[in-house]
Amino acid sequence: LILPYPGAKHAPPKFKGESTQVKKFIKQYEKLCQQYQVTSSRDLCENITQYCSNHVADLIEVLESYNNHNWLQLKADLLNNFDADRYTKQYKPKDLVRFVVHQNKKPIKTLSEWTQYMHKFTIIGGWLKTHQKIS
Repeated sequence: LILPYPGAKHAPPKFKGESTQVKKFIKQYEKLCQQYQVTSSRDLCENITQYCSNHVADLIEVLESYNNHNWLQLKADLLNNFDADRYTKQYKPKDLVRFVVHQNKKPIKTLSEWTQYMHKFTIIGGWLKTHQKIS
């Protein structure tokens, strides 16, 4: 069982416990394990700590899910312990309306301004559509 060393080109960045990064870290870690054919719950649990800071690894190693080699529960425990939901952006349809109305008062004069507008519109509108808040 060989995974890239922490800090190597294909290794995920070291997870230091930031709530804003926990979902991204788990996704990158799972993708890495899939690429290297690490699929058992035991192996997923045992290898995650090498990509974490010492204080995060210390926490993981005392979790029941880690010691029971239950990857699905460990993943849920990480999301819970690092408060991932607190940083999940949520939009409402009125946020998109507010953005468009506000932007309507400022004429778009350059391609750069148009690009910025489209990025923000796509972020808000895309989130709303993905979460079935708009059609």
